[in-house]
Amino acid sequence: MIPPAEKSGGKKSDKHLLPLPSWAERARERLQWRHVRNNWQLFLFLALLAALNVVLFVARACEFTGMRNLRGDSQNYFYMLSRACGRTLLLQSVVVFAAVLRYTITKLRNLGASRILPLDNNIYIHKVVGVSIFVYSWVHGIMHICNFCKVSHLVRLWRNVQFRCFFFQP
Repeated sequence: MIPPAEKSGGKKSDKHLLPLPSWAERARERLQWRHVRNNWQLFLFLALLAALNVVLFVARACEFTGMRNLRGDSQNYFYMLSRACGRTLLLQSVVVFAAVLRYTITKLRNLGASRILPLDNNIYIHKVVGVSIFVYSWVHGIMHICNFCKVSHLVRLWRNVQFRCFFFQP
């Protein structure tokens, strides 16, 4: 029987020849209790960020619940959702830059804030926030397009309304 080290040519650095783990395997490894316990700052920060996004989204959507269309009979949900996504985009834009400010992270680490804040996972936070910015901006843009289609349709139907869209001149 040949020992495993001799089967691979005697080199122990052949790990780079192995295939990379799949996304599901990496996610399963990150969600194990051992990993959560060792990185509690990261998971707490991501949970607080998600909760803050939900609060901002709901608060902004509630501000525009009373918005009616030009006839005054139904709510404009597209406008409400676009404004709510826009508010969360403002928060995400601040967090995405704050996660990669090297000088600030170094100063916070020197002050001992790494016991509370996930300063060592700043690139991962930057990536997660970047994906959320991508999703929120797509939803924000699509809702604006849907709102424009709804409003322009109403303008064409109700020509006696004083509001005139510059794309559709009567």
